[in-house]
Amino acid sequence: MTEPPPALPLDDKLVELRFKLNVGEVNLYTFRLDGKYTSQNIFALKPLNVPDDIFTAHPQLDTPVQYNSLPIEKACNKIQSNDKLITYFTNSYLHYFVDTSATLDEYLGSFRSKTRNSLKRKIKKAHKGEGSGVKVVTKKEELRDFLKDAWIISEKTYQERLLDFPLPRDEDFIRECEEAMARNELVGILLYVEGVPAAYNLCPVYGDGILLYEYTGYDPAYAKFSAGTVVQYETIKYAFEDPRIKFYDLCTGEGPHKELFATGSTLCCDVFIFPKKPKYQFMVWSKSLTDNITNILRATLKKIGIKDLIKRAIRRRA
Repeated sequence: MTEPPPALPLDDKLVELRFKLNVGEVNLYTFRLDGKYTSQNIFALKPLNVPDDIFTAHPQLDTPVQYNSLPIEKACNKIQSNDKLITYFTNSYLHYFVDTSATLDEYLGSFRSKTRNSLKRKIKKAHKGEGSGVKVVTKKEELRDFLKDAWIISEKTYQERLLDFPLPRDEDFIRECEEAMARNELVGILLYVEGVPAAYNLCPVYGDGILLYEYTGYDPAYAKFSAGTVVQYETIKYAFEDPRIKFYDLCTGEGPHKELFATGSTLCCDVFIFPKKPKYQFMVWSKSLTDNITNILRATLKKIGIKDLIKRAIRRRA
């Protein structure tokens, strides 16, 4: 009996996809395309055999498709194709999450004592001083004030300056957020240090009680207060305290802070799927070139011991 095509949930509406040519964290150019996009629920989808399952699910396409966080059995080469399609696997990574079924104290108790004590010191330092503290926003009426402070932070972040990933400012986005908060499907976390907005997370709630780490940023001027780490902790604290939340999904990509806070992970990939046409083939090979340059640069800088120094310098100058 022939196996049925894998079920890959995909939104029907056309949206703007961004296919980025980056060298490290510096965006060289962004191809903006009309296509279909979805980010998968990693807790509800069986790991795929890629690229075979993708080609089976999509015999052909009229428009580009982007999947984020597809659970996979194992990684494959970035470029794959058949006679109808060409794909680019932009990332293969461990997708981290926090299981909130235990208590917050039990969760913190799983950390090594040195790590736990370091985290406590960072939290205490960020909360010290007049006007310091955390604001949790869950009501529609509070959203616009939250966004005003979050935008102040966002325009200073490397996510906006280098990666072309700002916190949107358009009225459609604001209305969508207001509607989500009215449905109890969006949470905002703001960290103030000495009365100044220092870091934020804006997290949708999806699926069966899953809080998503989506829009985030911190003001580099408050790095000495570990603002990014502290706002992450405060978000996790909220996830444990809200009885609806079963998992805190740490979203696409890896990172030391995600590994630090996570209780588990699953192997995932991000992939663009294109009709096999010359313009899309050009885009794919252009991205392959910039990614290869990035890999060579990273390996060289790591070998001579200045990779992290260069990264910090780029973010400071952004």
